[in-house]
Amino acid sequence: MNGLIGNTDEVKLILLSCDDGSTMPTKKEVRAFFSNSSVNIYKASGPFRDSFWEIESLLNIRLNGTQSQNWFGRCQLLTHAIRLDKDCARSIFFDLKYSEIIVCYLTATPNNLEKLRSLIKGVAKVNSEISSITQCVESFKQVKGVLNSMGLNDPKVDNPCPNAISTLFDDYGQNARNKMSQALESWYSKNHWT
Repeated sequence: MNGLIGNTDEVKLILLSCDDGSTMPTKKEVRAFFSNSSVNIYKASGPFRDSFWEIESLLNIRLNGTQSQNWFGRCQLLTHAIRLDKDCARSIFFDLKYSEIIVCYLTATPNNLEKLRSLIKGVAKVNSEISSITQCVESFKQVKGVLNSMGLNDPKVDNPCPNAISTLFDDYGQNARNKMSQALESWYSKNHWT
């Protein structure tokens, strides 16, 4: 169970980022804009901090791409989340007043957050595997150096075919990364609260 969703089947989330706590709306202020909804406010550093993981990873990937190595896990893009009822409509007046701290709006269900978690874990695994494969190019150089330092030579090691290496390793995995980005963008589009 994701703590941001609680025991409900679907919620609306407003995700916020504010450096100064004084810019964060109070529960009373949020209720004034969404009077027909229950209101819960969560700190990203609070008891449900692990519940922010999927969403922060998604936002970081959208900013930095799937190839970045620094997006996995808590990245402190978000400071708060406001949870509203699933039938709640967006408030243009809330949007205007808090536009500087609003990061995004999402519709969240246990299933869509589990799908997002699965996509993000898949991106991490694929990135790890692509990285280990592309390290082969560096290994070619290291083996050559070790053999040369020992006074040994091996024509295949000394002069690997640059065209073959280029064919194998140039842009290796880029197509997969593009497809992963598309899958995450599709998830975001489908679950963006408009």
